[in-house]
Amino acid sequence: MKKIYTILLLAVFAISANAQPFMLKKENGKKKMPQRNNMKGIYTYSLDSAWIYDLDSLDSPYVQYKYIFDFDDNGTETAFHLVTLNDSGSFENAYLGEYDYYNNGKTLVLSTYDYANNNISKDANDSILKDSKDSVMYNDNGNVVLHIYFEGNDSVWDNDGKEEYIYDADGKIILYKESYWSDSDSNWVYDGKNEYTYDNGLLSEQIYYNYDNSSDSWVSNEKDVYTYNSSNLIEEIHLNWNSSASQWDSSYKEVYSYNSDNLLEGYIYYSYDNESNAYIKDNKKGYTYDGDNNLITEVRYHWNGSSWENNRKYEYSYATSNLYTEEDQYNWDNSDGWILSDKELRTYADSIDVNTIKFSYIFTSDEGLMNDFFRGALVDYEYYEYEEDKASASLSEKYKFFYDKLNSSSLVANYKIDAKIKLYPNPASDILFVSSEENIDGRIVVSDISGKTFRTINIYGTHTSIPVQTLPSGIYMISITDKNGNTLKTARIIKK
Repeated sequence: MKKIYTILLLAVFAISANAQPFMLKKENGKKKMPQRNNMKGIYTYSLDSAWIYDLDSLDSPYVQYKYIFDFDDNGTETAFHLVTLNDSGSFENAYLGEYDYYNNGKTLVLSTYDYANNNISKDANDSILKDSKDSVMYNDNGNVVLHIYFEGNDSVWDNDGKEEYIYDADGKIILYKESYWSDSDSNWVYDGKNEYTYDNGLLSEQIYYNYDNSSDSWVSNEKDVYTYNSSNLIEEIHLNWNSSASQWDSSYKEVYSYNSDNLLEGYIYYSYDNESNAYIKDNKKGYTYDGDNNLITEVRYHWNGSSWENNRKYEYSYATSNLYTEEDQYNWDNSDGWILSDKELRTYADSIDVNTIKFSYIFTSDEGLMNDFFRGALVDYEYYEYEEDKASASLSEKYKFFYDKLNSSSLVANYKIDAKIKLYPNPASDILFVSSEENIDGRIVVSDISGKTFRTINIYGTHTSIPVQTLPSGIYMISITDKNGNTLKTARIIKK
């Protein structure tokens, strides 16, 4: 299935020293759902621009690319621009994205265009050459119901791919379908679908299907089954469909364990061995936390057939705001022990609450969202790789981010943050824990920053946990209200 994604990967976070900006690509044949930014009334800042540095000259890195984002006074994004440094040392336009909104904002259209010699590319008839387009439709709850992709074919748009979404009464997705456009048939052709089943509000089963055109029917492909204890995910089993035997065959499973504070303490991945008909240990992770429930170490191990061997370690250092400012990565050497291999350094704008920043659509779409960066109002990011001598490090990636204050008085942030309620760990990969110094009688809503609801959990007491392992990686909003609907806490968390 051919699809060309229309969303540029903002800030080119995967750029290496000699790489170029690139278009977003589909991963493993499965697309993620783009979302919209419809949470008006809570933003005071917008991400104004992102700078990416060229590191060919390590002694004096210089800005190679800039992404610039245009918002109106109401916080609605109107365009984004990619500009690049040319050989004469000045910046010129390289790429343009323009937004249109229809049906009272329920339909968003993003059209993108290439530049040539600092001018929008045109054909011989002076028609603007189109690159790609997304058309995204939402329901009244802000959930995507239809997403159509188009490819630019000179001066016209050609159909490319289509996604359809169906939800239950609680807003949980129960069906996803993917189709591609057939030029020969001049029609949409099914490609794949996912079906979702829930038990007591928790995802219990997910089945993936492929479409068989020869039999004009859906064929089972993969299945995930989830098991929980009273509050936490404890096991995920993955199965593959065996068409010859008409049965589900075991593939692998993941097992989770928790410490006395109900924090994720361990994770073990087992592969299934068909010869012995048993699960075999493969790899595991162990986690430790500080007194504020911040993750401070993650150690990864590999099973050698008889015992666990050290593999990789991550250590985190935090600022007073519980935002980590340094990440040190180590590889295990049987002779020398843990060897520092990589380092990340981050600087934040302490005066700006990340919850009040309006990000570009190409951040808030699941593909474009580089959530690992924006745990706070990040202003500087540097990534270092250590040389073989283990003593010196070279700068591998460098970015700067700038923010602009929105002018509309209607966008004044309205968060009521209760310091007595804590959410941890943040970022979270499997379980998000909620603790309060006082009893809470109310509910917790987990939504993405477009407003789409993923979880609704009732809470009565001082502690609970929220499974997040099945959520796509991204930034999510946590809203905690009492039984009268009064907001007790609103916060932004990261799902790794």
